[in-house]
Amino acid sequence: MKKRLLMAVMAIACMTLANAKNVVVKLQGVKDQNGKIMLMAERKVKDSEKTKSKPILMMCNAEKGEVDVTLANVTDGEYLISVFHDENGNRKMDMDEQGRPLEGYARKAVVIDSKTSEVKMKMYYPLF
Repeated sequence: MKKRLLMAVMAIACMTLANAKNVVVKLQGVKDQNGKIMLMAERKVKDSEKTKSKPILMMCNAEKGEVDVTLANVTDGEYLISVFHDENGNRKMDMDEQGRPLEGYARKAVVIDSKTSEVKMKMYYPLF
């Protein structure tokens, strides 16, 4: 019985990995090359799923203009992608007294399916 259960779990894991792919997040409008780009992709939990999957976390050097971030082993589903430009390197999103971001950011809900190979996002920076 234990052997059959183990085989079933392994088969499900193999099928999940077989459906995983790389997705490129294209960040447009990066202000400058200072600091790092921090990205988190959270998979939306379906009602039938009991546990939340771990988010995909990525960090790369900032480049003025466009930055491509490759997410590896992404499975199909709904995701919320959050990005911020950590210009001062303190690894947190800096806010002003009113709770407004002081650094560049982007956020987008996307559906990843068999046809998805890239996601385009525009960075926003405070004007004040």
